[in-house]
Amino acid sequence: MNRLPKWVPRPGRRPVLYVFNCGVSLMSPTVPERVLGGCAPAELRRAVPGALLDGAGRLPVEFAILHSTHPDSKRAAELNAQTVIIDGDGEHWLPRKNAYELVGCGDRDGDGKPVDPMRSARECLREVLARRLPSAVVIVGTGQKPAVYGALEAAQQWCAVNAVPLFVQTFVDKGRGIKEPASQFHRIALCNDAEEALRRAAAISLRSLNLLSALRVLAAGDRDMDELAGRCEELRQEYVQARKAERLDDHAGVIVDVLRTVRVLLDGADWLTQARLVVAAAEAVHARRLAKRGQSLLQEPDTLLNREKVIERRNAGTKAALACLRRGDLLRLPYEVRDRLVITHGKSTVQEALDRALDDLRVDAPEGLTFAELLDALIARLERDAKAGAESDARNEEKDCGKSQDKFGALGLSASWFSRFAQLLREIEG
Repeated sequence: MNRLPKWVPRPGRRPVLYVFNCGVSLMSPTVPERVLGGCAPAELRRAVPGALLDGAGRLPVEFAILHSTHPDSKRAAELNAQTVIIDGDGEHWLPRKNAYELVGCGDRDGDGKPVDPMRSARECLREVLARRLPSAVVIVGTGQKPAVYGALEAAQQWCAVNAVPLFVQTFVDKGRGIKEPASQFHRIALCNDAEEALRRAAAISLRSLNLLSALRVLAAGDRDMDELAGRCEELRQEYVQARKAERLDDHAGVIVDVLRTVRVLLDGADWLTQARLVVAAAEAVHARRLAKRGQSLLQEPDTLLNREKVIERRNAGTKAALACLRRGDLLRLPYEVRDRLVITHGKSTVQEALDRALDDLRVDAPEGLTFAELLDALIARLERDAKAGAESDARNEEKDCGKSQDKFGALGLSASWFSRFAQLLREIEG
């Protein structure tokens, strides 16, 4: 079996890499003690892939400890390394095996001539970054300034190419008018070309409604892009909370806004983006628990698409008209299309998957019906049923095709999710 090249990142969470330079004496508390004893900054956690997911746990962390050839500097680096507690029980960080590396930066070249410490640190860190492939890099401002500048330059170059967020952290201790020790954490801006590339990547992610990827890409940029990342995170959290709720109707405005967003994004999307948007729409309205018929707008069970009705129509050689499908039937259809897509369990494009789902479920639809048109019908039905009162639906139950006898009363669908998403996308695309 062929093996992947060593430079290809393997699956799994990559660590945050802290880089600091040692002088000729040990400073207490050490950088590892300061980091591991504190919280992971919110900016950093937002920038690390997967760190915001439920159950993500502690952040994996590693340390690159730079030192010179001076014996005291090397000894200080070794003492710093001893303060990295492997697999400790800290609340925020997870230092694992080989969580630190002593990086000797030569003071002299092969001819015995002095070497610029800035150039030496730059070259040393380049090798470390290429080997460790971190998810984020933090340069700590300790030790010789030229060495710090060299490490920062190497990190900027590597992070720009690899779309990895870069930070600088400094620590201030008591004394000289400072009453309490503090940490200062700063994001470092990337070059203009890198920022443009990050914006393009974030826009692509947003256009397939991949909020987590867009958030991570935006978080790799400068402070202005981090503000965009914060707004993206707000949208993501609102949607996550809506989907996690026991009663989806309490968040109906957000969920319907997500459907409206998918509908707009479908226009002009390529086939792969369309497939991803179908998955997003299906997940938005998929109910883990169904309510009793007429008791919920979004957790309504199917009627004409249940197994018995489908078998009955198949045996009789008949089909149910799309216009006669109840709300629960329309809510189920996006997931049926999803399951037939080539990117999930099936072998079809969006149009093929839709046609196959309608045929399998014995539904008669207008020729050439698109998924966008199906979403239009679903959104319109949800808007109508959310406004309709129980009494009105009860009167029309028997004579109007597709009507539902609802008892949950009127629901408000007013939300700002759609407009805020659209504004965010406009600002990112410029």
